[in-house]
Amino acid sequence: MKWKVKATDPPKAKKPYTAKVLWALAAVVLGMALLHLVRIDNLIPVIEQTLGEIGAPWFVAVVVIVEVFSLPYLLQMKLSPLFRIMSGLFVVLAPLMWTCLVIWAYGNDHSTGQLSSYVSLVSSWWLVALNLAWLGVGYWVLWLSNFDKCFAALRKKD
Repeated sequence: MKWKVKATDPPKAKKPYTAKVLWALAAVVLGMALLHLVRIDNLIPVIEQTLGEIGAPWFVAVVVIVEVFSLPYLLQMKLSPLFRIMSGLFVVLAPLMWTCLVIWAYGNDHSTGQLSSYVSLVSSWWLVALNLAWLGVGYWVLWLSNFDKCFAALRKKD
């Protein structure tokens, strides 16, 4: 079976305000990714307090990659169907990873590193709530942008 990689337009949105919501979430994710990329050398030691010296570099690398690769979906770029699905899944994977880290660090007096080393955010119930809200907005954005229609493009035969 041959796979022909061809960029396609994003599916039609469910609501007229979808583009504004997508751009707002893209701005948040871009801000987080830039914070993490600019101070990645200081972010790893902060995460090491919670995940240890073996898990921290892997977590930081994966979360930064996930944040960066979720942007093409949020910006509604012309993408191949498989990359659109992957990028859409990354929209919810980034906040899910941060939520898991915050829950893992709950009760410690360690910074979660979510705002890099600029602001020390100790894990607390409000940080868990904010991350769950970010995760909920991610799922809402996928619903608004008809993420389920992306799978139909994979099944379509040319």
